[in-house]
Amino acid sequence: VAGGELFDFLAEKESLTEEEATEFLKQILNGVYYLHSLQIAHFDLKPENIMLLDRNVPKPRIKIIDFGLAHKIDFGNEFKNIFGTPEFVAPEIVNYEPLGLEADMWSIGVITYILLSGASPFLGDTKQETLANVSAVNYEFEEEYFSNTSALAKDFIRRLLVKDPKKRMTIQDSLQHPWIKPKDTQQALSRKASAVNMEKFKKFAARKKWKQSVRLISLCQRLSRSFLSRSNMSVARSDDTLDEEDSFVMKAIIHAINDDNVPGLQHLLGSLSSYDVNQPNKHGTPPLLIAAGCGNIQILQLLIKRGSRIDVQDKGGSNAIYWASRHGHVDTLKFLSENKCPLDVKDKSGETALHVAARYGHADVVQLLCSFGSHPDFQDKEEETPLHCAAWHGYYSVAKALCEAGCNVNIKNREGETPLLTASARGYHDIVECLAEHGADLNASDKDGHIALHLAVRRCQMEVIQTLISQGCLVDFQDRHGNTPLHVACKDGNVPIVVALCEANCSLDISNKYGRTPLHLAANNGILDVVRYLCLTGANVEALTSDGKTAEDLAKSEQHEHVAGLLARLRKVRNSVYWSEILCFNVKSSVFSLVNMKMNKMRPWTHRWYERRRHRPLPRGLQTVG
Repeated sequence: VAGGELFDFLAEKESLTEEEATEFLKQILNGVYYLHSLQIAHFDLKPENIMLLDRNVPKPRIKIIDFGLAHKIDFGNEFKNIFGTPEFVAPEIVNYEPLGLEADMWSIGVITYILLSGASPFLGDTKQETLANVSAVNYEFEEEYFSNTSALAKDFIRRLLVKDPKKRMTIQDSLQHPWIKPKDTQQALSRKASAVNMEKFKKFAARKKWKQSVRLISLCQRLSRSFLSRSNMSVARSDDTLDEEDSFVMKAIIHAINDDNVPGLQHLLGSLSSYDVNQPNKHGTPPLLIAAGCGNIQILQLLIKRGSRIDVQDKGGSNAIYWASRHGHVDTLKFLSENKCPLDVKDKSGETALHVAARYGHADVVQLLCSFGSHPDFQDKEEETPLHCAAWHGYYSVAKALCEAGCNVNIKNREGETPLLTASARGYHDIVECLAEHGADLNASDKDGHIALHLAVRRCQMEVIQTLISQGCLVDFQDRHGNTPLHVACKDGNVPIVVALCEANCSLDISNKYGRTPLHLAANNGILDVVRYLCLTGANVEALTSDGKTAEDLAKSEQHEHVAGLLARLRKVRNSVYWSEILCFNVKSSVFSLVNMKMNKMRPWTHRWYERRRHRPLPRGLQTVG
């Protein structure tokens, strides 16, 4: 079945509520309901026999498989047998009593117990102990496994794990149980608030795979020996048989590593004297690298003792230092360094361990690698340094660690961006400040001639803008099109940024390569608030573009009547008194307070100017400000 086992699918999830779990369990119940309606008992219900048709759909559907033990129950004829998997068989099977549909309900209880807790209720150290536990119904809801399990879920399990088959819930009872079919809002909310113990469940799934792999290895070895014996092939096995057996061994090794199963791995490797532990899995990753990613030093020691090369690489060129760095395992890195694992190995994309540690935000790993002597300025194929990675993702502590390690803060990547440009565009003002303090060139530009201030203005990163201005960047820097940061802010219509740039004493009338000033851009785009503020601050309303047009002309051509009307009045009334009053007349926008603030600063000067020249009073229509 293409979708694989249900439990494997669920084990890949980070979290799972009881509500989500019951959606799958309900499908199992519906499948069993169909069987029981035909008087057919499955007799081998267990996680391995519950598959998904397709795991890549929003709501995967399950399929019950393996009907090798299935039996049609004839109520006139008694049926007894001893079969099934010890963990999941009902007491009546263990005790060789008459069997019926009820045995499947016991198995569903065991499956549900495992699904919610990651523990097997009756599993003992031996098969005999497991069967004894089943017969005695010896189980409990341990707090370690069921701390987040609802009372309804436990009740569902209790009603299934009943020794007397006649007192056990039937399939119909199960489908109507309030955990499966809530009767009120409180019961429904109880399922939502309760969760599957995913940590334990993942370990159960790993142990299950380990056991499957060991059984397959044993079977494959027996088949190989039988095949060789029948074929009189005393010297060498066939390549196909060898490959198949090795793939089973690899799966078992990987499951043991992922489950931190040191004794199991030791036992397995001890029985495989000729096995090469340096060969990779189907993804091109040798066991040592998987162990480095898991961070288990005991397993690393065991693999090295069995012949794993400390410098082994995966198909992408990454080594054990890289894998441990990616997952943030500091102690593992110390162990690998002590065992002379190469430090600055580049993978096929040109990345080092320091790159990946920076990208995943492991500041402690970055500090450790730098203390080992890792080069902080290596560039990958995109010519990015670890500092670029930290700046892109916003990891301040990583950026600080790299700066303190003495990295070059002004290296450019393939796009001509320094870490400062990257951090500025993404709004990480703390990193911008850190880079500035460590000597970053505030006026370094990318391929388009943009400096950090251009990018921060374009992305509306006000905190970054304030930081860059306070650190002394050039506010009038022109990009390759001749645009200053003020051009960008005026075109976008961002009034607070326009105000911030003007307060930083930027030039108002610089023309870009097309002869357009910031006022031209604001007027052309019909941004009245920006036009008003620029005029009040002293922008030249009569400046001409390369084709001889004023801001008023541009506003008219784009049919921005309010902007054109304002500029026309300003052109006709040339003294500062009229300007300030016109600009603040009948302002009904978010910029009102900003313009009024500017006008109030100018008012004493403008009235003194007016009194000295004894101009006529303001026209009646312009006397009201507000």
